Amino acid sequence: RDGWLTAGAQIIVPAAVAGAINEKNVKKVTAKLILEGANIPITPKAQEVLTRKGTPIIPDFIANAGAAAGFGLVLTGQCPVEKVFEEFSKRIRDGVRYTVEESRKNKITTRQAAVNLANKNLEAWGVK
Repeated sequence: RDGWLTAGAQIIVPAAVAGAINEKNVKKVTAKLILEGANIPITPKAQEVLTRKGTPIIPDFIANAGAAAGFGLVLTGQCPVEKVFEEFSKRIRDGVRYTVEESRKNKITTRQAAVNLANKNLEAWGVK
């Protein structure tokens, strides 16, 4: 059942269920990068273990932001339709970079760094 965690993949994308990586199986993870594809596929305690181990995790709400970001850019007129892919790709890359750097610098999980970024952006947009 947990064979996918030890398959020797450099990158894994848990995308089936919440809590797929948890306290019981986290020590089996051998991947060098985890890209969350489902809603909260890693429990908070498992994320802490992976963070201490130095395994970068790209949170689901950053990794999956493409469609929402693209729609938002078009809907708000921030970007011409022909430039949407280029713009949201840049924004996702910037979000990933910030998340990983902040996580390492402040010794927090990437999820917490991503939440901090979201809050910072909301503040900049005047949303409380």
